[in-house]
Amino acid sequence: MNHPHSFPPRRIGRMARWHRLTTYTLLALCALSGLAWFVGLDLLDLPPPRLRLCWVLHGITALAATLAIGAAVPQHALMTWRAHRNRTAGAVLGATLALVVLSALCLQYGLEDWHDAGHWVHVAVGIAVGIVFPWHIWWARSRS
Repeated sequence: MNHPHSFPPRRIGRMARWHRLTTYTLLALCALSGLAWFVGLDLLDLPPPRLRLCWVLHGITALAATLAIGAAVPQHALMTWRAHRNRTAGAVLGATLALVVLSALCLQYGLEDWHDAGHWVHVAVGIAVGIVFPWHIWWARSRS
């Protein structure tokens, strides 16, 4: 018997709508600001001071997205992993996200000699996140 105030059953590990939409929005803003930074700095050769807004927006949205993704680990990632659901896509996404965070740390706190290599690793892995994240969502939805 259903209680009148009960909620419908949800898929194992499904994120709350607000959390899912917040994560998607933050990752989209992070990706767009990172892309704007890359285009301005590397393709148009604009000086970094002219790109300050992109850099600040990228840093803020990256931090917030990292927090949103970290908050999803206990309820989303661990539950679906234990249920043997979407493991391949989840592992690929987790590894890609870890690499993009590590490359960002290298850019911020690494040795100056590492900066150029760290920049290109961050660009490449950032582009990979832009591909892997939608694939992770598509893969999970296509299998449920």
